[in-house]
Amino acid sequence: MKIGDLVELSAYARKLKSADYWYSKAQRNGVGIVVGFGMGFIDVMWSGKARAARMQRREIKIASKAKR
Repeated sequence: MKIGDLVELSAYARKLKSADYWYSKAQRNGVGIVVGFGMGFIDVMWSGKARAARMQRREIKIASKAKR
């Protein structure tokens, strides 16, 4: 992954049910763009959000070209 890649939540992240895991409807159903990296996390700017969210690599995947 590199800065500028379009990403969406992975199947792993969609299955998370814990109360401390946050994500909005925009993140569940939309795509985001990679805006930075740091300390083992990937910063993703999700559609409909004001600031980037820190995600683990296994929580996101590159968006399918068919969905672009």
